[in-house]
Amino acid sequence: MTNWFLPPSLEIGVITLVTGVIWYLQRFRRLRSNSLPPGPSGLPWIGYTACLGPKAFDELQNLKDRYGDIVAFSLLGNTVVVLNTYEAVLEAANNNRSKLGRFTLTTNHWLAKGVGISNYDTPRTLDLRRALLRLLYGHEDVASYLAGDSRPSELRDAVKTEIQKLIRTLALTGEKPVEFLPLIRLVVWNVMWKIVFGRPCEISPEKIKHTLNLISTNNTENSMLQMIQLFPKRWLFILDRMPWIRRLLGMDQLYQRYAEVTALLREQLNIFDKTSGNSTDALISRFQNDCGLNIRRNELERLLFELMAAGTDTSSLTLTVACAYLTEQTGPLSGDNFTDQLNRIHRQANVVPLALPHVARQPINVGQYCIPEGSIVIFNLYAIHQAQIGQVCPIAPIPFSVGSRSCPGQRLANKVIEDVVRAIDQNFSIQNSSGTEEEELPKGRTHAKLSQTSRGLTRMPSKSKFIFHVRRTV
Repeated sequence: MTNWFLPPSLEIGVITLVTGVIWYLQRFRRLRSNSLPPGPSGLPWIGYTACLGPKAFDELQNLKDRYGDIVAFSLLGNTVVVLNTYEAVLEAANNNRSKLGRFTLTTNHWLAKGVGISNYDTPRTLDLRRALLRLLYGHEDVASYLAGDSRPSELRDAVKTEIQKLIRTLALTGEKPVEFLPLIRLVVWNVMWKIVFGRPCEISPEKIKHTLNLISTNNTENSMLQMIQLFPKRWLFILDRMPWIRRLLGMDQLYQRYAEVTALLREQLNIFDKTSGNSTDALISRFQNDCGLNIRRNELERLLFELMAAGTDTSSLTLTVACAYLTEQTGPLSGDNFTDQLNRIHRQANVVPLALPHVARQPINVGQYCIPEGSIVIFNLYAIHQAQIGQVCPIAPIPFSVGSRSCPGQRLANKVIEDVVRAIDQNFSIQNSSGTEEEELPKGRTHAKLSQTSRGLTRMPSKSKFIFHVRRTV
């Protein structure tokens, strides 16, 4: 008699395969029936893997050219939707403000251990974010600096002091090539330190530069479009028990750099707590004294890292691109259209070209399409700003993203950037130290000198070495 039964191992494999195919077809049919945006197809269960790895940024720009303003694809069980126009981003971020939150990246979660304001979408995260906005911008000293009025401001004095030190340093270079990025990082770090701790930073400049190099390296390597970032968070215990996997994925190096930075900041926070007579102007003090917030120690330490790391790195990169922009100018920037010039700098900078990833808390309608609940939503700020370049009267750039999860420090960052650019432009004409050749651009791009594609969260300027010629007054 013929045996029609399969061996147990093969039978399990067939059942798994059939179940997977049925699940995939049902998911595909359901997503398409909800008017999902167009996009490339991928492998079953895995998705469109061309958007993973070091070529991810370039591939997203290619997908925009192929599929249009809104693109969708599947990736490791997630639906990813990329918004490539200003109108699409505003419709998602503003018109559907309550439906869009922050997507939690797995590597960032592994580092942050569930605390902080940049990587999570929990009620506690939103409480901390609202507290930051209230305690930062509600403080009279900060408000006076941002308003530019005649009221005294310690922050204004601190910014002016740091800018004056930078101008003196650049003037002493003797019109020889100088690496600008390390210098401006130090300026922004000291300004942020004054805001956070209420006093000048006593860490040596060499230690600060080393710390900022660690932060910058992590930002440029830790891309959102990596397989590990989409790894199920409930399986992170596997990484903790198998160090060889972490080494293989490069996570050990990320952790070592992160741990060194957080150890330094934790030490400074301990010193601050043990010091008597701390200034009530310190942002740290205002958080500690907010009885309604009742901030925990690990939350304060993570918030300190986010303030000193994110704010310093992105502002420094923007100011370096500003110097590249100034090399193209024939004279000082006009005071009448100074804001327009700053907008052009932000369009060329694109230091966080894809912003931080969002998640659709509920289904969202954008244009004629429906973004399913749970989808990862990416704002392609690079594509938006590229489209604005060359327009006669373009709309304002959005370098800090928009909506409920835009950068909380954007008002402060804009003011500091404006003050530094104005001072440098008034005191120097700038020359590119290596000639005027243009850098190779991402495939399909049309403009932007001194540009470089993004390999991580941030996009580094390809050059930061310039010659500063002192302007001679008549």
